[in-house]
Amino acid sequence: VSLDNGGNKMFGGAVNIAFSKDGLTGYLAAIAHDDYTFQPDSTPYITVWKTTNGGGSWGTPIRINNDVNTELGTTGNKYYIWSDIDGVVDELGNYHMVVAINKYLGAGSVSTAPGEFGIFAIYSTDIGVSYKKKLLDKPLTFASPDLAAPGSTINYYNQQQIATTWSGNKVFYVWFDTDTLQYSGGLNSNPDALAMYY
Repeated sequence: VSLDNGGNKMFGGAVNIAFSKDGLTGYLAAIAHDDYTFQPDSTPYITVWKTTNGGGSWGTPIRINNDVNTELGTTGNKYYIWSDIDGVVDELGNYHMVVAINKYLGAGSVSTAPGEFGIFAIYSTDIGVSYKKKLLDKPLTFASPDLAAPGSTINYYNQQQIATTWSGNKVFYVWFDTDTLQYSGGLNSNPDALAMYY
């Protein structure tokens, strides 16, 4: 999704909603662009709204910066939240998300080259007041056409997902990537599941 700088606002399509075990504290996250003073170049970023009354009302949006130069070892500060957001709420009421963030090349195009995108954990430790980020992985591949169905437009992406234990005291992350040493061609056509937890 590309935008001009004419003051337009948008939602990029990926949305996640998650609630605490008691159903009162919840978070709604979307890939969006609604503030040109926060991000003037039209690059979509994660925006989060919080409820403390089971969705009866929602707070003001919290915008999360996409600058991941330090983590990816790149220069420039235009990054794009490309794919779906997945999120959970832990036992303390903190929101945890997992997303892929790509270097933005302009005109709605992003880089999928190794080293220019990453799987990131975006999370709060103060019950949604502020958010931190942690690079989980820089996959070798991003997507591949479905090789089993010639002409298909289905793609294998990294498909990052997140879950908690029943008690919410551990958070698990999983995503897919192809070993390009074993499967040449640079496509995510033979993905392995990779996982970690905190």
